[in-house]
Amino acid sequence: PATKEIQDGTAKAITTKPLEINIGSVTDVIRALLEIGFDKFFVIEEFHYLEESTQVDFAQALKAFHELSKICFIIVGVWLEADKLTSLNNDLDGRITSVNADSWHDEDIDNLFKTSEEMLNLAFAHSFKKDVKKYCRGNVFLVQQICLAACEQQGIHRRQETTVLIASDLEVRGEIKDILESQTGRYTKFLMDFSVGFGATEHELYKWILCPLITCN
Repeated sequence: PATKEIQDGTAKAITTKPLEINIGSVTDVIRALLEIGFDKFFVIEEFHYLEESTQVDFAQALKAFHELSKICFIIVGVWLEADKLTSLNNDLDGRITSVNADSWHDEDIDNLFKTSEEMLNLAFAHSFKKDVKKYCRGNVFLVQQICLAACEQQGIHRRQETTVLIASDLEVRGEIKDILESQTGRYTKFLMDFSVGFGATEHELYKWILCPLITCN
């Protein structure tokens, strides 16, 4: 059926039709998405929280999406395996690209600075960027928090009309200390839980594992 929609004094015709779909059928879902001209990305976060059986089923469905369409998925998850999805479905080998979000090198952080500066029309001081890369040691969470603190200290909350130099006198090591202290409760709980291990042992092995990690400098 055709309907008419009027917006700002302009009328336009909208044609609709019933969409018969079996949501449990991958091919039906793909057909429906192609019919509506879907051209976006699907982003699935916290994938690791899904039941293992659901992860397996989805990995099987991904093969069909790859073979029958150009629809792309961005799947975010935390797991120990280097390539979790391929381990769930060997047929995905060579059909997916894995990105280790925990691995941040200096060049990655440089790109992060560059993109942020362009989006906000600002310039982080060279000495600030140098110290951030030196003391954050690839921890992108610290990088983000320090940059946020630098912007807030200068009242920057949106894109600037003219380029602004910021963080020229921000003491990075002190800022890192403040950020880590704000997370003390979270880290302490993790260390306490890990030190217990899976149960009481004669030599308290997990505490000895933690000892060199905590005391090393």
